[in-house]
Amino acid sequence: MRCHAWTILCAPIALIHSACSGAETSLLFPPGFMWGAATAAYQIEGYNTHSDLWDWEVKYEQRSGAAANSYVLFDEDAELVKRLGMGVYRFSIEWARLEPRNNEWNAEAIEHYHEVLRSLRSRNIRPMVTLHHFTNPKWVYEIDPSPWENGEVVREFEEYVRLAAREYGSEVDMWIPFNEPNVYSFGAYGIGRFPPGQVGLLNPTERLLPVMQNMVEAHVQAYRMLHEVDTADADGDGVAAWVGVGQAVSAIEPADPDSAADRAAVDRYARFYVWLFPDAMARGNFDSDLRFDEAIERPDWAGSLDFLGLQYYSRLKVRAQEGLLDPLNLLPCASEGALTQIFGVLGCPAPDLPKTDMGWEIYPEGFYDVVRQAWERYALPVVVTENGIADQTGEKRAPFIVQHLAQLHRAIRDGADVRGYMHWSLLDNYEWGSFRPRFGLYSVDYENGFARELTAGGAVYGEIVGANGISSDLLNRFGSDDFR
Repeated sequence: MRCHAWTILCAPIALIHSACSGAETSLLFPPGFMWGAATAAYQIEGYNTHSDLWDWEVKYEQRSGAAANSYVLFDEDAELVKRLGMGVYRFSIEWARLEPRNNEWNAEAIEHYHEVLRSLRSRNIRPMVTLHHFTNPKWVYEIDPSPWENGEVVREFEEYVRLAAREYGSEVDMWIPFNEPNVYSFGAYGIGRFPPGQVGLLNPTERLLPVMQNMVEAHVQAYRMLHEVDTADADGDGVAAWVGVGQAVSAIEPADPDSAADRAAVDRYARFYVWLFPDAMARGNFDSDLRFDEAIERPDWAGSLDFLGLQYYSRLKVRAQEGLLDPLNLLPCASEGALTQIFGVLGCPAPDLPKTDMGWEIYPEGFYDVVRQAWERYALPVVVTENGIADQTGEKRAPFIVQHLAQLHRAIRDGADVRGYMHWSLLDNYEWGSFRPRFGLYSVDYENGFARELTAGGAVYGEIVGANGISSDLLNRFGSDDFR
């Protein structure tokens, strides 16, 4: 290993004999650390025909169809989790399966998820259940064509959560009402990528902020409902319901580090994109005008997070720009596909790091930064609910895993209370419009019976899980900054 590439890690880990010394040792994680993988129902199950995205898919490159056929192959998938020694599986329940029509509950679908849970628990795998992962039942648009903007869906979501808690509470202790509410609200009501296809990002206070506020309200109601109804301690650890949020985070940096305006824009964007939701859920305040001079105080919202789930993939640079995204006055510099060229014309710097197949820069050091920031901001237990890489060749996945987990270990060593790590994803899946991105610890052969096959990166992850740490051998093999 080229030791200079690990200077940032070797220095703070001297007490454990740095990998640069060649010593045969590991970066050990705390006893009881939760290792797992994550999936989303719509992306793997197939034929979620009552979900709003099903008809919307005509706008995409590819349709989901059978996806990874996991609605049928769920027991095989549970065995894949066990095979790598993982003790937790994060998956989602598809609301539209349970309630395909308003106030009509599907007994067969309800029983199906009981079967999934029994399959996991028979293998001593703890479920972490997400209740909303980007999709809604189609019927919510019959109630209101812009349901999250106007808040008509909040009460309906509460009834769904009540049903889930009542049905599955004796089998589930870890709950995530919303996956990436910031990404969902941006996608559905900011840039029009998800239904209902609203475009409100250019003036976020008018359309986007009401959506965010309603989603916070729905989370708070779900938090209360889960604690009220789920009183069964499925895991025997003294906690019947442990409720968090899966929040998308990025390492946000100034486009020009020497620009005071860009540095100030970084703070504004981080408070809007990264911290607005957890600030409301944990602290009970909400910046409704995005000027950050005063916030709506909602003490009834405060304390509605038992843990903070972080979902980290890359970094984002921000440039100050008067009149854009008013009143934020900034330009977030995307590094995905053609957007890189477009934003380059607008003054964003070209990405200077290796990239994933999604076009996202690979930046392990930023993982340390956001974990520490979250811990210092809220003093809540942290669970990494997603972290992973789109990599068709499979050559980058092992170094990505090793280097990001080394940074996570560094954050723990420096005091962050991190309870677990869920890799995205267990399987290759439908990536919201295309099957081309390959995120899986196991690949899926869509042309030959959806056969699952362990990837080289999956094998490395299994080695780390089994050792509860990263060996010096893995650091020597994958710890450099080369992403071929």
